[in-house]
Amino acid sequence: VGSPNYNYRDPRPAGQAPRHVTLHWMSGTLEGTDAQFQKYDTIINGRGDGSAATYGVGPNAIHQYVREQDYQQADGNADSNRWGLSIEHEMSATSPIASSTIENSAKLMADIAKRYGWKKYVWMENVFPHKHWVSTQCSGTLPTDAIIKRANELLTPIVVEPKPDDDNVTVSRSLLKSVYDSLKKVLGL
Repeated sequence: VGSPNYNYRDPRPAGQAPRHVTLHWMSGTLEGTDAQFQKYDTIINGRGDGSAATYGVGPNAIHQYVREQDYQQADGNADSNRWGLSIEHEMSATSPIASSTIENSAKLMADIAKRYGWKKYVWMENVFPHKHWVSTQCSGTLPTDAIIKRANELLTPIVVEPKPDDDNVTVSRSLLKSVYDSLKKVLGL
């Protein structure tokens, strides 16, 4: 989606990875946040000084507003804006967050962690609520525990240990399908 609101201050030095994720809640829909992050105030060095998170997550989509290597303007704290990635979440004041929004957020967070070599998310170590950085009610009632738990599940590989006395050979589904299709051709089926 993009936003003019980034690099108001110097971004992270080139080649330096982010250190954390900050979780936010939107005051409306993903589309409303798209519009909000297009607004800027004073233009400084060709960029606006309004706000914009790195990502916004809704029940059916994930939008990116600011590139991960740039200085995003969502946390109200220069250090966090420079060294973190911020994720806004679509929520309604009158109903709980959609389970698909939680799943989309967890998938995004797992993808971020994999790209930067993070093994897992630990609350208040590499994932924070917005209110940690500045006095605000954000992230309010966002189910941060559920999002982090699901992201960590996606980061944990499923390992099936073979039984020591098992003489069976494990074959991938695609290889079996290929052999099956070849046999059908040979047998004229």
